[in-house]
Amino acid sequence: MKKTSIVTLAFVVISLLTACYNNNLPEIEYNSDGSFDYNGKTYIFLGSSTSLEKGKQLAYMKDESGIITQVREIKNYSTGQWLLTISKTLMGDWALFGEENIEYIPYKFTKGNIKEYKQTFTFKDKEFQLFSTAPSNLEVQSKIGDVTIAQEKNSIFTIEGYNEEQWLILTKNKKKYYLYKELNVDEIPIEFYKYAWFEENEGIQEE
Repeated sequence: MKKTSIVTLAFVVISLLTACYNNNLPEIEYNSDGSFDYNGKTYIFLGSSTSLEKGKQLAYMKDESGIITQVREIKNYSTGQWLLTISKTLMGDWALFGEENIEYIPYKFTKGNIKEYKQTFTFKDKEFQLFSTAPSNLEVQSKIGDVTIAQEKNSIFTIEGYNEEQWLILTKNKKKYYLYKELNVDEIPIEFYKYAWFEENEGIQEE
């Protein structure tokens, strides 16, 4: 019982100190869709992450129960594109927010939000890694080769609007298409990330 009281008291003290500090920063609010506006830009939720390195606190939000959420910069990344929120609860939830018009997301930001597959193949001296099933809105272009995976022949296609040295599509029978990224690609098109995060919940059964 005594231990519980000490923990509770410590949490109250931390909350009071946090509240005093936040008084020197602007207070902002979530929009109805879960986004928020900061410095003239709108930021949308793009996943949970505790692997990001937090930078300076820029603002704060407060919900109806009085719980404070810090709005922080991500160290070494532009605040015009990326922000981090940290809820001051016992769990300390971290959330990644990106400016609504960003086109690419750093691959390191996707960790923990999408499944990472081990399946790879080599084509023209480059190694490609399975990223997800292919979104249906991608336009498959020219066939540029074949590769055997798990003793089955797969056709390799390029994708309209994407560099074939970074992104390719594989298919066995033209019924199911798979998206592969070059192993060292460090920025993911936001549409690929959103598809893998929102729509591909069950993942792929690797062979």
